Amino acid sequence: MAFSPDSIRIAIAQSDNIVFVYKLGDEWGEKKVICNKFLCQSAVTCAIWPSEGPLVIGLAEGRVRVAHPKNNKTSTLYSSDSYVVSLTTNISGKGVISGHADGSVVRFFFDDEGSGDMQGKIFTHTCPPYALAWAAHSIIVAGCDKKIVIYGNDGMLKKQIDYSRNQMEKEFTTAVCSPSGKSVVIGSFDRLRILNWSTHHQDWEEAKSKEVTNWYTICTLAWAKDGSKLSVGTLTGLVELFDCSMKKSLYKKIFEVTYIDPSQVICQKYYY
Repeated sequence: MAFSPDSIRIAIAQSDNIVFVYKLGDEWGEKKVICNKFLCQSAVTCAIWPSEGPLVIGLAEGRVRVAHPKNNKTSTLYSSDSYVVSLTTNISGKGVISGHADGSVVRFFFDDEGSGDMQGKIFTHTCPPYALAWAAHSIIVAGCDKKIVIYGNDGMLKKQIDYSRNQMEKEFTTAVCSPSGKSVVIGSFDRLRILNWSTHHQDWEEAKSKEVTNWYTICTLAWAKDGSKLSVGTLTGLVELFDCSMKKSLYKKIFEVTYIDPSQVICQKYYY
């Protein structure tokens, strides 16, 4: 499933090859109605709703399609011969990357914003890229080989962190990038691996991992749009919510200042 950028609608992919879009409304008590219905030729394996663009869905047959809620039409962005295992967007929401079962990673831009980065297949990973994140400076991929691999936006290998000899580590299942693009969290079994972009070293550095016994497999991760919170969903149905702020302080007892990263803060009126 995927929420719309304004969180008023939600797209649900069903086992009968249909994607329904439900209007939820601004308030909890509003009536929930189906506002769109999109038929697909095969099972929908993943879906995302970029902040700039239509709903994007990946299919078991290998195609990546877009669904336009305004006119209720769908079209194919690109096709491949391999099952789509993951989808992600860049920070601006104007580009999409898909990961496929044969290891291929394909990029498409609604607007490349003058970057000049190429579209189409940009590299082939060593295993199916179930954990896929598109950060500010890199594309970060992980999967069943227990390796976190960092590629540049040009598709060239930049760095690899190998946990294959660590008997306590399991395969990586999902990944998410912070709204600022400076942090990436990767989920596995009972563990979250965290990477932070170092402006000083111009490189990705690993922070202390978060380990919780009996989490089991981490199935999904989602970051709040303001970067202040991270939610974690597990195989057993558990949902955890983490505060991701660096620190909090009060300014003249009027505003609560939350530091999201070294260059970003959230200011909110403080209530006693």
